[in-house]
Amino acid sequence: MGVNVHEVIPLRTDQAMAIISATLIINGEQLETANLFFNTFERGRESQEWKLVRSYIEAGVPLKNLQSLRGIPNMG
Repeated sequence: MGVNVHEVIPLRTDQAMAIISATLIINGEQLETANLFFNTFERGRESQEWKLVRSYIEAGVPLKNLQSLRGIPNMG
């Protein structure tokens, strides 16, 4: 599986959003679609550990439509 972290955006002092894409590689060939994950993490006040608080997934996005995002391979 090919996984790319495109951005980590600070939302507040204790929250951040990560934009991640993942695509499957089968028999050495990368699929031409990816899943996009928009995950929001929050740092606990006492534990100071990050935990996932929200997630949105957009599935089956053609890689050619994602070329403007950092870390997406150029599919020509």
